[in-house]
Amino acid sequence: MSKELIEKYKLLYSRLKNLANDSEIFPDLNDDQFEEFVSAKDWMGIPSFSISKKEMTNSDQAHLGMSFREGIFWISMWFNGKRAVERFANILSPIHKNEREQLKQFLQTLDNKYCIKVNYTEKFFSAGADWEPILRIDCNNLSEEQIDSLLNTIDKTKEKRDLRQKEIPKSQIATLSVALAEVNLQNPSDEILREVLENLINLLRIVHNLKTSKEINNITKERDVLNETLKRKIKLYEEGLDEETSEEDYLRWVKRVNEEK
Repeated sequence: MSKELIEKYKLLYSRLKNLANDSEIFPDLNDDQFEEFVSAKDWMGIPSFSISKKEMTNSDQAHLGMSFREGIFWISMWFNGKRAVERFANILSPIHKNEREQLKQFLQTLDNKYCIKVNYTEKFFSAGADWEPILRIDCNNLSEEQIDSLLNTIDKTKEKRDLRQKEIPKSQIATLSVALAEVNLQNPSDEILREVLENLINLLRIVHNLKTSKEINNITKERDVLNETLKRKIKLYEEGLDEETSEEDYLRWVKRVNEEK
């Protein structure tokens, strides 16, 4: 790693940290941490919420990534790898309508500087990724049709990834990513940067507080078990076999089961 590259990102990070004024998203970093989070491919992952480099690479957590090359500043919320992309897809799934609506409404407030990308690559384990964009959607006026297209593209790209992983040499990996609210700006002013950082920080907090895939699966299983229990109770009551059930409880269960349909 060149000293010039490290110094470039130290200066950029210091500027962004001052503009963001949020130590949880832009924490203080020492020299060793800059060595860890700056990539030789000329970009930097931001360790918000104390995320580790390993978690950036392998967990389902999203993180901010940025670069500054030839006067172009790039920043995005980055879902890196299959697990992280699956978590993003879960957020947008219709079965999580509250989370989906919260995220959709925020994205729709963004202007045409911001976009969503689905990316794919095949690489050696230790090599940096040369991402191939598969789909690009503007955040501005994000529609239900575009969300469906996004989810379909993610599913197809995951299928391609799984198939190719069986075909390519074991020394290589096939992987995918989603860039959310990606921005590319030519020598942006502090005013523009402050606006972009505020939006990305708010978006990261929304995504960070949403449930993981595991939590969602557990909730779904618990709901299914509860619904089956309620349905059995209703059937027993209707057949006169459950004397402990009051009419009030029965009507409440009927209402709940109907709402769950």
